Amino acid sequence: MSTAITVNDVHLRYRNDDKHRLFHRRKKREEVLKGISFEVEAGEVVGIIGPNGSGKSTVMKVIAGLMSPDKGSVELYGNSVSLLALGIGFHNELSGRDNIYLSGILMGYSKKEIEKRYKDIANFSELGEYLDKPVRTYSSGMRSKLTFSTAVNLKADIMLIDEVFSVGDMRFRKKSRAVMEEMIQEDDMTVLMVSHNLEEIRKMCRRVIWIEDGQIKDSGDTETVLKAYYKSMADNVSNINFLEAPTVEIIPEDGKVHLSWTHVENATDYRIYRKDDLAGSRWAQIADGYEETEFFDVPPSTDISYRYTVRARTNNGRHDIWSEFIPSDLVRMYEDGTVKKETEKLVAPAIPEVEITVDAEGIRLDWDKAENAVDYRIYRKDVFPGSSWHQIADRCTDNFYTDVPPSDTDEYMYTVRARASSGIREAWSEYIPAGPVSMEMTSADNEEGDEEMDVNSFMPLSVPEVTAEVRGDSVHLSWDEIERADDYRVFRRERKKGSRWQIIADDYKETSFDDDISETGDIFYYTVRAKADTEKGRVWSEFEIAVPVVSDETAPATEDIPEVQESPAEEITADNDDINEEQKSVPVKSAPAEEKAPEEKEISAPAEAIEASKSGQGVHISWTAAEDAMNYRLYRKENGAKRWDMLIDNYDKTEYDDTSAEEGREYIYAFRVRRSNGRHDVWSSFISTSPVKI
Repeated sequence: MSTAITVNDVHLRYRNDDKHRLFHRRKKREEVLKGISFEVEAGEVVGIIGPNGSGKSTVMKVIAGLMSPDKGSVELYGNSVSLLALGIGFHNELSGRDNIYLSGILMGYSKKEIEKRYKDIANFSELGEYLDKPVRTYSSGMRSKLTFSTAVNLKADIMLIDEVFSVGDMRFRKKSRAVMEEMIQEDDMTVLMVSHNLEEIRKMCRRVIWIEDGQIKDSGDTETVLKAYYKSMADNVSNINFLEAPTVEIIPEDGKVHLSWTHVENATDYRIYRKDDLAGSRWAQIADGYEETEFFDVPPSTDISYRYTVRARTNNGRHDIWSEFIPSDLVRMYEDGTVKKETEKLVAPAIPEVEITVDAEGIRLDWDKAENAVDYRIYRKDVFPGSSWHQIADRCTDNFYTDVPPSDTDEYMYTVRARASSGIREAWSEYIPAGPVSMEMTSADNEEGDEEMDVNSFMPLSVPEVTAEVRGDSVHLSWDEIERADDYRVFRRERKKGSRWQIIADDYKETSFDDDISETGDIFYYTVRAKADTEKGRVWSEFEIAVPVVSDETAPATEDIPEVQESPAEEITADNDDINEEQKSVPVKSAPAEEKAPEEKEISAPAEAIEASKSGQGVHISWTAAEDAMNYRLYRKENGAKRWDMLIDNYDKTEYDDTSAEEGREYIYAFRVRRSNGRHDVWSSFISTSPVKI
């Protein structure tokens, strides 16, 4: 077999003039290639691997003739060479069409030959009308499509591929790999490819060259070199604390679900999960320690739709590092073995508008039937501040319901929610409270009262949409006037994790506010709540966070916007006692929505709620009983240690004797309160003791 590429003792230095420095400029030359030598036989497919900055792409540019080595030589034995790399070989101001012709001419094709192949290039690229737009307007994925489409249709004897498969949509990457594999097998093409996707290297390359710090560290058959490279990666991941999440593509195939994803850099293996789409279902692990980037699954049922997710894993020498969950689209396998993605969304029914009448039998609710609703759920609550909605009927198929409330004298609010169902998923309407009404009202009284009673007065106020603008040493807030609002409360919080909301204006009547930041110089997050006082209590709006718009003269401070993902409602409720009490007075604050996860508030307990003291049996621990607690979980750790050890769980008493404590050691004890919200457990924060020495 003849030689196609010879790289002989190539050295290359970059000149670094430090032009970006304002002071202390110095000229220096950095050696990026340090004696690279290798040969590639004609028809051979060779992969180049290595960490970022090791010199892989520089080697490809030297072989393609885009850079000249300071020492050594490169010899190519072929009529044409094509380098596939993002941003190389295209003129940014020319259109995609013009760049195709330019690339072909540079490869030795005539204009007539290019015209014959242009239609195939355009169809394969899937760029459509964008081919007539400048390449500078292309995304990285579009550049990748143009690069690869041109190269595979204007074939060269030697093809150099530099990370072209790493961008673009997954479907196009899959198509490109299939075409490349076909070309390699049929055309006996010489290919040298750079990639961080080691699975791609394993599938396509017969031999691998490992470059690190500008030198060849290893070279040989694919499996041997990759095994050594994986081991080196495992030895160098001590500083890794984050992995990208794999983006999973679902490929329906008869009789099975095909999962495919791109290899995650630094990942050693993957864990695969499946979850049905029924309410309350959990993710089930179906594969662990999986090293491939494709997986085939046969769903256990043809009556249910499923989602999948894949998590990447590595180990930094201390513990495992996992990527986040990204659930896939829904997919379902039918009885005939066909597998299809489910794209149709279940539409929630319209909100039932409830009319109330009172007679001797009770309080009667009537509503119009909602389109696509299969049944209804009815709720009731009294009008006292802090009361909650209670479900009084479920799966009601009629459009009326008669309720006998527990008291003839108390007033109650009612609401009805409509349910739609596909047999697999459910969708619920929102709700509109109706009332208040009591059994003491006759039908005539109720009708007469309806004319005077404003039911909307018990509805939450609209959310003020706040705009915030930095003006010199202050932040100017403005919002539209909210209907029914008596006044407003303005809050701000620091833009860092764990910061608290602070009230900066209360009982405020205007719809604009200027916050002086001259002393701190900081820019905060802001929110405004509208409030109104009614006969039945105080009504509040919900709130949205406003991020100040910084003018050109003001230092930018908007890069940490993702920090604010905690609910400001929970923070305000937890940290402002007066707000907590006022929120309780909102008649419709507690949403009667079993399907929506309720707000998880921590169970409060006194700061000194737990005590520990040395006793004859070891250490005696006691604590104050928490309201509404189901049970407790008790923990212990040595003073100075970071990790808590659980002593006992599901404990329903308020004292415990630790007989396993060792003499001479100093311990700290803590407990957590557990209660249930009807769907899952809700936990308090840790409440701990002072150190106890045994």
